[in-house]
Amino acid sequence: MENIAENDVLNVIEAAALIRVHPVTLRKKAVEWGVPHRRLGSEWRFSKKVLLAWLQQQDADSNSSGNH
Repeated sequence: MENIAENDVLNVIEAAALIRVHPVTLRKKAVEWGVPHRRLGSEWRFSKKVLLAWLQQQDADSNSSGNH
């Protein structure tokens, strides 16, 4: 049976590096941008798989809006 990879859950610094924004920007804009995340008290957690899917959707939405 496959276990969830340890690196599937990212903290804000790791998630910010993945999508190439500053961690402070990610914390400030996560809700506004619709970035899927969970807050555990003051801790922010992101699923790498979900974050990459969200990023691909943003790219797809950007490409389709540019075709109009």
